[in-house]
Amino acid sequence: MDVKKHDLLIIKMGDNPTTGWRWKIKEESSLFEIVSNEWIPARSQAGMVGTGGIRELRVKIRGEGKDFIKLVYSYPWQFEGFEKHVDQREPLTYYCYTINLTSPQSTEL
Repeated sequence: MDVKKHDLLIIKMGDNPTTGWRWKIKEESSLFEIVSNEWIPARSQAGMVGTGGIRELRVKIRGEGKDFIKLVYSYPWQFEGFEKHVDQREPLTYYCYTINLTSPQSTEL
C-alpha cells in the first residue's frame, strides 16, 4: 500500500472484546504513529450483551521509507512471539500490511 507523509491511514477490523480475544498492534516505528485505537460497538437490540463491533485504528504517517503494520487477533497470552505462531500456522488471525511511505490525503482499508 502506498501512502504519503502526513496521510491518515484508517484500519477497521472486526472485534468482540467479550470473547477474550484482543488486537495486538506493533506500535514502535519512527515512520508512523498510532493516534487512536477505538472500539466501536455494533448496533444491536436493547439488552443484548456480547455483541461485536469494529476496532478502528488511526495511523498518522510521519516519515518516508518502507515499514510494516503488524496486527494479530488472539488471546493475550499468545501475543508474545506472535510471529513465531504465524510461522507455525497457529490458529491466530494475523495481518501484516506493507506500507510504502512517500512524501501529502486519507486512505481507508
